[in-house]
Amino acid sequence: MLEKKVINSRISQFFNQRQFYLIYPVIFLIGVLTTTLFNSTSYSNLIKSSTFNRLLNQIFAYKGSYFFNASLVLIYLTTCYKIGHGFTKITVQFAVKYIINYLLLHALFIIVDNLFIYTGGSCELTSEQLKILSSSTLFAKSCVSLGGDWIDTVTDSFCSISKLRVHDAEVCRGIKGHWVGGFDISGHFLYLVNNCLLLLNEVRVLNYVEVDLENQKTGRDWLTQRDYIFYCNLICLFVVVVWTYLVCITSIFFHSVTEKGLGLVMGYVSSLVIYHVLQKHIA
Repeated sequence: MLEKKVINSRISQFFNQRQFYLIYPVIFLIGVLTTTLFNSTSYSNLIKSSTFNRLLNQIFAYKGSYFFNASLVLIYLTTCYKIGHGFTKITVQFAVKYIINYLLLHALFIIVDNLFIYTGGSCELTSEQLKILSSSTLFAKSCVSLGGDWIDTVTDSFCSISKLRVHDAEVCRGIKGHWVGGFDISGHFLYLVNNCLLLLNEVRVLNYVEVDLENQKTGRDWLTQRDYIFYCNLICLFVVVVWTYLVCITSIFFHSVTEKGLGLVMGYVSSLVIYHVLQKHIA
């Protein structure tokens, strides 16, 4: 129990000083130095072919919203349990922050995707994949949205796609396509850094609740409450550590310096807006 309290205390100090804001610029700089000083081509091929990294990326990056939402719900429930009252206010605060983050993130990815298309990028499929996509597209609206032609005959109607027209990275990935060409701002930097900073900020707020409870000696079953916060911290930090590892891999082996740098800057937008610009209005 004593060791757990010490660990929890150190975690609280780390968050209260907002040192976590420095983590990702440091990772970015390490990645820039590594790619500048060393030839990482052979290691990059090794990383790309690694089953472990591909699986981790598939689960925690491409399905990252599940982990983000689950972690946020966990923090919300822990906060409600800790405070013990004002559930409506807490719910509204979390809902507002979630909506603001969703809208900002959506807007940022629209900018990223359109910039990619504007600079000559496109979603590419092999000829065989195009045939499969054409035969599996059963509705005219879907066909036209992909750049195809909906053909009506006396006996049948079908989709014919000769040149793909996709302006959304998620749609491209969903049809097994690949972004090629263009200026490709790092979506991993943007999305993962965004999620990490939001969770770290929420854990910071949660630890403030813990400090208040400790000083006032209020609440039901105080030691059990500290246990709840400790395990909530632990679970959220595990998710953040995995995401941070993926950011490290991206920083060293993928994208140009400018693409990563812009992704990094965009990853800070939601946290700065929610926890600094609008904090007084949301709190």
